[in-house]
Amino acid sequence: MMLNIREATALDCAAMTQIVRTSRAYEGEYQKIIEAIEFTPEHLYREQFFVCEFDAKIAAFYSLKVKEIGIELDFMFVANQFLGRGIGRKLFQHMLQTSRDMGYDEVEIISHPPTEAFYAKMGAVKRGYCLPTGRVSWQRPHMWVKTTS
Repeated sequence: MMLNIREATALDCAAMTQIVRTSRAYEGEYQKIIEAIEFTPEHLYREQFFVCEFDAKIAAFYSLKVKEIGIELDFMFVANQFLGRGIGRKLFQHMLQTSRDMGYDEVEIISHPPTEAFYAKMGAVKRGYCLPTGRVSWQRPHMWVKTTS
């Protein structure tokens, strides 16, 4: 498996949009939260985006949002056809290292309910729930993960 994780460029926006819009994790009632997502080069200026290439094809990505206090994992998606290959784990480890390199000792995660188990497996701890807002009509697990063991 040839994995390469690198900073995203404007040329990656269409692939990232496609990964999100076709994600099986957002089928059914969850579809409305992602249907309008379209990544543009402006997103890359507001947040740090990283893509994971598998044999030169974009298989996954994540973004980090620096907030007034702390840092948040804003997006993390693995394309459906690449699920179950350990790419999410590698990407998550990269995210932790990147956050640590930026000087943060923990990362906030407002989880999509179906991905809570993955984040817990990666070491994130739920501290509560975020109430529904905007297009989101369900509670979301509010989690945190340490960047060091």
